[in-house]
Amino acid sequence: MNNDPVQHASIQEVYAAVAGAASQNPKEMSASAARLKDLIDQPGTLDLLQQIAAQRTAPLHIRQLSIIQVKNVVSTLWRSRRSVGLVRCLLPGTCPKLGFLHVRLVLDDQRPAIRNRCLTLLEEEDDVVRYVALLPLPDW
Repeated sequence: MNNDPVQHASIQEVYAAVAGAASQNPKEMSASAARLKDLIDQPGTLDLLQQIAAQRTAPLHIRQLSIIQVKNVVSTLWRSRRSVGLVRCLLPGTCPKLGFLHVRLVLDDQRPAIRNRCLTLLEEEDDVVRYVALLPLPDW
């Protein structure tokens, strides 16, 4: 059993939300966009979105949407004082009042990998993915 009281998204879940948000079906797109917004409030999702963008075997439109999501949230999630979110606890009795806990949304152990992945994305052939990778991280 996982003793972590906070839910973390999986790469499959984030990929499915991005793929659905890129769908031509308005109903699926709307539901997936809402789910993606919820996932971004979970620790580690920024790293997962960037991993998807770096996967050259993934469809280009999914990679582009992933890196755009990274661009949209990196400035607010990266900074230490702003990278704390209020998330619902999974295990009863592990969180203070009301079953919520403040956690870092960009995990410290993921920061070096995110920085390094930005550098590898500079070699990207696609202009959108490469351009967004050029955007500096706030404390670089």
